[in-house]
Amino acid sequence: MVKRSVKREVITKMVSGHFTKSGKRISPNSEFSEQLEILDFDGPYGSVSVKYGLTIDLGNYESARCDVLITVPCYTEELDRALMFASSKAEKAIQSEVAKIKGPRK
Repeated sequence: MVKRSVKREVITKMVSGHFTKSGKRISPNSEFSEQLEILDFDGPYGSVSVKYGLTIDLGNYESARCDVLITVPCYTEELDRALMFASSKAEKAIQSEVAKIKGPRK
């Protein structure tokens, strides 16, 4: 049995979204950090990455692009669970960014 110890660490996940107008970027990328519980691995481990991307047509030849990449280190026997976790986090993050881009519904 592999010993597992847990430590807390701040990871920064980059959420990239910007507006373009006439093909030129008109807003900066957004970046935020979130405190997550990270395993300090004793023994062999792997990782799972999930990337979602979406281009939103804003009309009048304008668009917004949003990409989210989440990478989760895990023990090899926990790959499926880590994939579900990463997918859930990435989905929530991209939905949040799309809501910011589209603004409040009228």
